[in-house]
Amino acid sequence: MSLERGGIRISVNGTEAPELAAAIVSAAIEMDLHGPERCRLVAQNWGPTGPSTGFLFFEPGRVDFGGALRVALADGGGNERVFLGRITALGGEYL
Repeated sequence: MSLERGGIRISVNGTEAPELAAAIVSAAIEMDLHGPERCRLVAQNWGPTGPSTGFLFFEPGRVDFGGALRVALADGGGNERVFLGRITALGGEYL
């Protein structure tokens, strides 16, 4: 499936998160016939936060363990494929 630029939509706990979707640099969704689906999102998490610069998505209540995650991918034909699950891990890469 080929995605349009900006063709990812993300909701966390039922709230659309366009700023998180815009920060995604890679997404991998795995669907297994014998196990749970998995989704790995990598986002740019450093940038302007009001008058200063800092982490964009680490404040409490924004992206938390156990939170509901919905990912919709729209292709050029307007179709959507959706991942529904829970946030079970958060990690960081500091370069």
